[in-house]
Amino acid sequence: MEFDNTGICILKTITTKDECEAYKTFLMAERIRHEKEMGSVTRVANNLEGIDTEFTSAMSAFYRSAASRHQDDLCGITKTLAKIEAHKATLEVK
Repeated sequence: MEFDNTGICILKTITTKDECEAYKTFLMAERIRHEKEMGSVTRVANNLEGIDTEFTSAMSAFYRSAASRHQDDLCGITKTLAKIEAHKATLEVK
């Protein structure tokens, strides 16, 4: 297996079904982590919005930004899981 310069596995370098399953298992754990973190940062942002100061407004924006990035990661995980399944099917044909 190889990883790109951002640390993401390059799918075409996975050569076995076990590696596919390991990648899927890793991503499912990451999904859970991102879901929990997104909930956590969203709660903090909501709490901060109730306090009307420049500081808390900025903090809320930072936490909303973090929630958005978690959501992006969750969407990416869903897409990657489908790609892994397709790649695994090509390995099974060989």
